Amino acid sequence: MTRKILDDPKELFRRWYKVPLKILGDFTIVPRGDGGWIALAISCLLFERYVSVKYKLENKKLRIKDEDIYAQLVVDFGTDKNTAKKFWDNVRNGLLHMGMPKQKGGPIWEIYDEMPPFKLNDEKSRIYINVWKFRDRVIEILDNNPHYLTDGDYPWGHIWSEH
Repeated sequence: MTRKILDDPKELFRRWYKVPLKILGDFTIVPRGDGGWIALAISCLLFERYVSVKYKLENKKLRIKDEDIYAQLVVDFGTDKNTAKKFWDNVRNGLLHMGMPKQKGGPIWEIYDEMPPFKLNDEKSRIYINVWKFRDRVIEILDNNPHYLTDGDYPWGHIWSEH
């Protein structure tokens, strides 16, 4: 029996992220959309990885700032800078640091099933989040730009497969 190393970032992305993220949105497996918070948190970290690698490759920028994230959210999600900032500050930072979007000092959040992936109400006091549309857009970006998966500072692991 021979062992082969699987280290293709696109295939590892598919196996480690894309497939599990899709399963989290399958209500027959994870009822009521209860996998949404995990899907949203992981999609945020994948978006951040994408922006980080994109800026390294295109701008020769070794470290991104929050402003870079906001700018890329504007481009990739067709939103405005204020909405991008509120989404990232309240949702991403809340989920990845405290397990829930932040509400104190910012807009309160609400899950909804309409387009777009996130938006502010007219009064800017509530942010609406479509978890699955956000997840789908992040997956689409990385599927269409697999070169943004590779980061020399944070390389993909590998899998030993047996043949």
